Amino acid sequence: MTNLDPNLVRTVFLYAEDDFLRARMMEEAGYKDAAQSAALIIEKFVERSIRDKREMLEAARDAKLQCVDVAYPEALEALAKEFAAAYSVANE
Repeated sequence: MTNLDPNLVRTVFLYAEDDFLRARMMEEAGYKDAAQSAALIIEKFVERSIRDKREMLEAARDAKLQCVDVAYPEALEALAKEFAAAYSVANE
């Protein structure tokens, strides 16, 4: 992503903190109602996903990419306004 032309492409890394991500993934996977064998698979998947997210977030920060925590609606709203303003300027 860091090799993309910043005049043509805007690079933003969207992420969520571990607790938010874990809760959302568990709920969407039906963890609460899952059989024990399925629950173990869900747990392993969620933990692996969180490890992957941590590594990607660290790489994004190291690359000085804009990182936005999607757990906060106001952060997404601000990003949308930023994009709209940039689009408006580019199309003048």
